[in-house]
Amino acid sequence: MRRFIATLTASAAMLGGLGLASLTTAAPAHAAGWCDGTKSVVHTSYGHSISLPVNRASGSTDCIMSEGASGPAVTALQTALLLCNNQNLRTDGEFGPITREALAAAQARSGATPDGVYGPETRRSILWPSYLNGTFTGCAVSS
Repeated sequence: MRRFIATLTASAAMLGGLGLASLTTAAPAHAAGWCDGTKSVVHTSYGHSISLPVNRASGSTDCIMSEGASGPAVTALQTALLLCNNQNLRTDGEFGPITREALAAAQARSGATPDGVYGPETRRSILWPSYLNGTFTGCAVSS
């Protein structure tokens, strides 16, 4: 099996160098690309909102993040892990090993697949900080 994978990888690299083929990593079919921003979503009739990671190009919150990601979407996730999911980590906007481990623990606790990768299943299962007029009011689920 190793020999097959090595041969496949070498062949793809050679063909890719000729412009004939390339190996790429694609987002799952159910996800709308990589999370690269945040979106404030009103979740109650009283105007409470939660800030969710979003793919800015599509406007969808069904996006994915994994180790190596950075920016406001990661900060929103880290804030949720810290304030609402009992995880002790810094909110530095960098999705590193500590964020991956904290996310996997929160996923396991909430019933999501504990793979340390953020996606639609995780968005729906973990708790998010809820705000009213900029004031933290508690934790809520995302639909």
